Amino acid sequence: MSEELSAYEKLKKWCVDHKKEFIIAGCFVLVFLVGFGTGRYDREAQSAKRKSLTNYSKTNVNQQKAADAAVENQDANTGGQVAGEATGDKAKADGKCVIKGNISTTGMIYHMPGGASYEKTNPEKCFNTEAEAKAAGFRKAAR
Repeated sequence: MSEELSAYEKLKKWCVDHKKEFIIAGCFVLVFLVGFGTGRYDREAQSAKRKSLTNYSKTNVNQQKAADAAVENQDANTGGQVAGEATGDKAKADGKCVIKGNISTTGMIYHMPGGASYEKTNPEKCFNTEAEAKAAGFRKAAR
């Protein structure tokens, strides 16, 4: 029994003598775990962000089809040409493209006259009013 106590006493003394190293090792492990957890959280946030930037999901395609059908129905009801039907250079030549709509990887965006990208934008769809652009599923350009 006295040998066990002496082994215990030796271990206790060794631990007390190396107290500083235990504290440093514990702090290192704590910082590592916090950093690892933060990196994992950040990776999940970035992954979710990347998924939301993809424009070609079935939902967006279905929304675009519904918007196109609405434009066709509006044209059938009014009997005239809807601005959303004029596209590209034809619309520019006719002078009917007031609001320019583009479809890209960042989404369906419309550009207003006076906007930063309005002059250099080659439209894929044209609209007469913001309401038409929004009804077709487009969002306003940031600049």
